[in-house]
Amino acid sequence: MGHLFESNVVLAADRAAVEAAILDMAAYPTWVDGVRAVEVRSTDASGRPIDVEFVIDTPIAPLTYTVTYDYSEDGHIRWTLDHGQALTKFDGDYHLSGTDGAVHLDARVELAINMPLPSAMIRQVGQSVIDRAITGLTRHVTKSSDGQEPS
Repeated sequence: MGHLFESNVVLAADRAAVEAAILDMAAYPTWVDGVRAVEVRSTDASGRPIDVEFVIDTPIAPLTYTVTYDYSEDGHIRWTLDHGQALTKFDGDYHLSGTDGAVHLDARVELAINMPLPSAMIRQVGQSVIDRAITGLTRHVTKSSDGQEPS
């Protein structure tokens, strides 16, 4: 069983812009701190990423992992771990709700590491991953909705 991490934010942006930013995974290294590289290995018929490899920085060491995404009609973007260097679980989801100008994003990640580490360090890694993703997304879509170039 892994450690569960949750975060949420209300974004002053269009829902379509938030979803587009989440789905543009290849661009994550330009706006999510700690994401070194992303390779979209396959997409669905709508062009949404399905199999994606990430290389991220963590307080311990860089991690490489591959996840599979699932998209539902209820505003969820889910992923499950396929393969992970030092990971046994990295499953989660984003849930989008609300309206344009007040988009609610709930994020959840369950993380398990196959290394003997203190729980405090695992919590630091997990919270760091989810916080960097939410902070980066917030900055990215806020700048985009203000008409400024995304960073």
